[in-house]
Amino acid sequence: MNERFPIYASPRSTQWAGSQQDAKKPFGNIAFEVERAATPILGCTALGVHMTAYEGEGDEMKIWVPRRSANRIRSPLKYDSSVAGGLPLGLTPLAALVTECEEEAGWPEQLIKNHVRNAGMISLFQISKWGGLAPDSDYVYDLKLPPTSSDEYQPPKPNDEEVESFQLLSIPEVISALKQNEFKPTSAVVTIDFLIRHGFITPENEPNYSEILRRIHRRSGIAGPGY
Repeated sequence: MNERFPIYASPRSTQWAGSQQDAKKPFGNIAFEVERAATPILGCTALGVHMTAYEGEGDEMKIWVPRRSANRIRSPLKYDSSVAGGLPLGLTPLAALVTECEEEAGWPEQLIKNHVRNAGMISLFQISKWGGLAPDSDYVYDLKLPPTSSDEYQPPKPNDEEVESFQLLSIPEVISALKQNEFKPTSAVVTIDFLIRHGFITPENEPNYSEILRRIHRRSGIAGPGY
C-alpha cells in the first residue's frame, strides 16, 4: 500500500525510560513504524478517520454516501463513509481527514475546518481473510454542510479513482442499505454509530441496542496513542 503506519507502545513501557514525558504527549508513544498492509498481520491496531457528511435535521436529514470504485481491493462497489482513510505516520486525525476530503470528495480545507466536529471513536475487531482477528480503531467526525443557499455550500464530487459516485440518501434509505449489507463493514459500523448519536437508533426501536453499543466500542487491550 506504500504507506507508513505508526505502531504504539504504552507510555509506561521500559522503552520510554528517561523520556516518559515525551511519550505522554499526543501521539508521542510511537514505538516504530511499518507498512500499512502489515498491521493486521502483526495484530497491531490500524488507526483511521471516518467522516459522515449530512444535510438537514430530524426527519429531513440526508447523508452523502459514496459508492466505492470497482477497482478497490476491499469491498468494491459497496457504500462507504462520506470520507474515510487511514491515519499514516506524521499526521493528526484532523490533518488526515482534511487530506482525504480533498482527495476523495473535492471539499476544500477551510470548509472542513469551519464545519467538521469530532464525534469520538469506534473500536472493533475484524475477521481477516485468513481467519485471524484484526483490531481496528477509527476517529469519527460529523460534517453538517451549510445550507444550499450559502456561499460555502459545496456538494461532494468524485476527485480520485477510489469513489465512483456520491448519492444523497434519506435516513430510511441508509438504514435499508445497512440491512441489505450494501456498506463496507467498517463504514457500516461508523454509520450505525452516527445513527445512534443522532437519535435514529434507540433502545425503543432496536432490541439489540446495548449489544450493538458494546460491539462498536470494544477494548482491544492493544497499545494505541496515549495508552
